[in-house]
Amino acid sequence: EFDLGVYGEGEITFAELCRALDAGGEVGGIDGLVHRESGQVRATNPRQRILDLDALPMPAWDLLPRAPHYVIQTVRGCPFDCKFCMNHNGKAVRARSVENVLAEIDWIVRTQEPTEISFADEIFTVDVERTKAILKAVIDRGLHESIEWNGQTHVRYVDEELFALLGRMKVGWVGLGIETGDEEILKRVGKGTTVDMILNARNLARRHGVPIRGLMIFGHPNETVGSIWNTIRLAAKLNAEEPVFGVMTPYPGTDVAALAARGEAGYRLLSLDWDDYQRQIAGVMRFAGLPLWAIGALQLLAYVYVFLRNFRFLDLGSFCWRYRTEGLTILKQIARDGFGGAKTPSSPPSPRASGVKPETIAEASAAWRKWQVSELGRARRIARAESRSAVSRESAS
Repeated sequence: EFDLGVYGEGEITFAELCRALDAGGEVGGIDGLVHRESGQVRATNPRQRILDLDALPMPAWDLLPRAPHYVIQTVRGCPFDCKFCMNHNGKAVRARSVENVLAEIDWIVRTQEPTEISFADEIFTVDVERTKAILKAVIDRGLHESIEWNGQTHVRYVDEELFALLGRMKVGWVGLGIETGDEEILKRVGKGTTVDMILNARNLARRHGVPIRGLMIFGHPNETVGSIWNTIRLAAKLNAEEPVFGVMTPYPGTDVAALAARGEAGYRLLSLDWDDYQRQIAGVMRFAGLPLWAIGALQLLAYVYVFLRNFRFLDLGSFCWRYRTEGLTILKQIARDGFGGAKTPSSPPSPRASGVKPETIAEASAAWRKWQVSELGRARRIARAESRSAVSRESAS
């Protein structure tokens, strides 16, 4: 259906593509492009990561209609190696300067008058001091109570002062990647956290009145019903303002996708149809020996348990109404697959619908990991070279 596709970080690739098309030139030499050539689909070399994000121009918000909610990305990349995350921005963390971020915020607030701004970073506080500088500037400009602020972070990168600043602001939610309540699984999935670190982050948020969105996943490698219950019990103890229980999804490029394609770690791949790849609805694979209806039942049970265990009856009603469509979908799945007697296919999924073979998924995961490591090494070499150059300039002056 497509003639051209830009993959990776697209700003430079897309600009070069537009110039080439405008000039009627060839596109085969442009990095980061998928195109048709002689009836075949070909991919050019990957586009290298953009290391200096301040070099990019401001997003052209003025070309879009005014909206109440704006999403800003201030950091690209995540240093962790979670087996379930495709980490599309890579392991090399690159942050925009405080001044650059504030210039975008000021323009949006002054010209668009939004009611809500969200930070789309994988880990907004990966550089805690930089994040504090941004929050202090927002407060100094008097924007902390007139606009709702949202973002997501990692429990390793928070402290008392950070949550104190957030507590002064009109925060809708801060997403915390909890993932699991099982210590052994936390060690295996590459999250870099412990249950104690999770509890500490939650306690800091509670102390300063900062609402959190607790993000958890059922279906980690070698997950068991017992480890799922450890997650549910921890979720009840955390009592996040908004608990979220997702279902493990084997996204392309992840270790989980490779394991599922090979039928390892307790996984059985059921579908290669991209429409089934939804984090909140089971349908792509089985894990822990559980049929799909049982996975859905555990999801619903987890939500009910967290709210009722903490006597949040009104919150439970509000939550059910807000996510009624998703809840009804899960209930239909339970009724169809559980009581209706639907059986899991005994044979591997057919690649007919997607044109993808399971072994290709495993190969893609290995190739993606190799590219991630290569780009991380390049970023480190450039950073070391710039550091040596700065030291030389300082010595000369």
